Parts: sequence; C-alpha cells; structure tokens
Amino acid sequence: MVRTHGNKDIYDPRIIIEDEDFIAQNPKLSELYLSMYTDKDLIEIIELPVKQMVDYINALPVGCKNAIKGIAATMIDSGVLDSVQKIKALDEIFGTDMLLTLVQE
Repeated sequence: MVRTHGNKDIYDPRIIIEDEDFIAQNPKLSELYLSMYTDKDLIEIIELPVKQMVDYINALPVGCKNAIKGIAATMIDSGVLDSVQKIKALDEIFGTDMLLTLVQE
C-alpha cells in the first residue's frame, strides 16, 4: 500500500502509523507527516498549557516530534521559551537536557 502513491488509506490518512522502523523504511510517510504540520502549528502546541502540550506532543507522529524538539531547542536558545515547567516536560518526553541550556544562561 505504501508503494502505491495514490493510496488514500496511507497518503490521506485516517490513521497515523507510529512504527518508527516502518516509517524509516518509507521516507515518503515521514515527509507526509511533517507536511501535515507547519512550524506555526508546532509552535502553537508548545504555547499550550503544560498538560495539553504534553498530550498533543505524545499524539504526534515521530517526524513531528523530532521537528517540535528542534523548534523547542531554538525557542529556548533565543529566550522565547523560558517556562521551567514546559522545558522539564519537554525533557521528559524527549529524554533531553534542554533545561540545562536555560540554567547556563
């Protein structure tokens, strides 16, 4: 089904495939999932209250999670994102230490 580019079940999804290995083997899926969200959409997710932000991020496809991690890091570096609670939540989700970046400033 993945190789048939016109297949609506895959490329106009009612479901989102979360198997990272399968997505890695089919880069078109990763591209599709990334194109479903703009940077503005991902920034709006980061701007939500902590609980909602965590719920939204956990429901995102893997490619979008990676994109939001990069956006969050950029926002922290530029001083736009300075909420310790949000950064701690992001660190928990992604297994990162972005809070250390904030502390070092």
